[in-house]
Amino acid sequence: RDCSDAPSQFLIPKGFGHGPIRWAEESQLCLDAPGGKQLHLQNCSAATQRSSHFSIDARAGHGTVSLAALPYKCLALPGTADDAGTESFLQMLDCDDTEDRLRRFGLTFFYEECGWADWSEWSACSCSKGLRMRSRKPEDSDSDGLCAGAGHQEKRCTPDNCHLLA
Repeated sequence: RDCSDAPSQFLIPKGFGHGPIRWAEESQLCLDAPGGKQLHLQNCSAATQRSSHFSIDARAGHGTVSLAALPYKCLALPGTADDAGTESFLQMLDCDDTEDRLRRFGLTFFYEECGWADWSEWSACSCSKGLRMRSRKPEDSDSDGLCAGAGHQEKRCTPDNCHLLA
C-alpha cells in the first residue's frame, strides 16, 4: 500500500517521557534498535528495555525520538530529496549530526491508553459538497485528542431538497 495514503501509527505510553513505542496495527509489536542503529519491529515481550525504550521530546504531539539508553541516538532518515530513487531506512543516528544528508524524523504520537467515545450521528448531506460527517471525542479529557485512529469521518452522499434552500 502507499504509505502516504495510510501512514503507520505508533502508540506511546501516556504522558510521553520514555518507554516502548508500539505499532498501532499490531500492538504486540514494538519498535526495537538492538544494535543501537538499525530499527525493526519486535515482539514487545522479547525486546530488551535497553533496545526498545525511547525518550520522546514531545511538543503538541510531535517531537524528536531518542533511544533512552543511548540519548545521543535519534530517530532519523538518511538521505535527501535527490535520493528519491534510493532506499532509505529509518534508523538511529547521532542527534548532533548536522550534515545536509540527514533528515530528522518526527512521529505524530497517539496515547496508548486513549479510548474513543461513541461516534456522533451522521450529519445531514451538505448541499455544497455532497458530504455527510460524524465525529467522536476521546473518553479521557486528559488525552488532548491524541488517540489512535480518526476522530472525524466523512462520506459522499446525494443531497436532497437543496433546491428548497435557494
